[in-house]
Amino acid sequence: MIVWRRRLPSMTLVTAILDLGRGEIASWGRRPYALYTTGLAQLLSRYRDVPVIVHVAAEDEPLVWRTRRRDNTRVVPTTRATLGALPWYGRVDAIRTSPSWADRAEWLRESPQRLLDGYLALVLAKLRWLCDAATANPFGTERFVWMDGGLPRNPSYAHLSRRGFVRGLDIERFRVLTVPYTTNEEIHGFDRRACAQYCGRSSSRGSCAAACLAEGRRRSPKSASYTTRSSTIRSPTAISARRKRC
Repeated sequence: MIVWRRRLPSMTLVTAILDLGRGEIASWGRRPYALYTTGLAQLLSRYRDVPVIVHVAAEDEPLVWRTRRRDNTRVVPTTRATLGALPWYGRVDAIRTSPSWADRAEWLRESPQRLLDGYLALVLAKLRWLCDAATANPFGTERFVWMDGGLPRNPSYAHLSRRGFVRGLDIERFRVLTVPYTTNEEIHGFDRRACAQYCGRSSSRGSCAAACLAEGRRRSPKSASYTTRSSTIRSPTAISARRKRC
């Protein structure tokens, strides 16, 4: 649903970049890390007046302070070890390195998801990091929006990082933007029928990232309840939510 606002809502933007070695893989998914650093710089500048929480490695932190103020920016030091410490890392990595998982679709064998240690863990961390931001709410905002750090440099979905898009997006309720994904029997390696059953649906038609936020500042993400509402607009990279329930 598109709504009209003259100004951005009261919101905290949450984002991240981390060099996982995508620029070194020899496959169709190769991308230079500079794409992410330049994308993050654009994103931080574009939302210079909006509170931001940024998950980055120490070597990338100077990039943040080139355009950001200390009073509306929080940096969360993040490394590959941070991803390795996530509670789901071991199980996810066992699936990633499993031949049976890669054989679910031809594209998976040479994909970044398959080749890069930490890639899937980082994707899944978006949910936790957005929820952490809503729980702590260091800037006292009403809503929380996740955008991938490299989104402004994405050739297909860069428009989703623009302020006008966010102003027009209905984020009165929890919202996830998804990509139509109907031609395969799997969704990023997840059996389509099992995915639909897990989601409580008769069918599963899209691939999406997930977002979570907590009702109270001190509420634990582990105890948060979940309600979701999705919008399919051909992008997995922009997530928004209001600080109510997750």
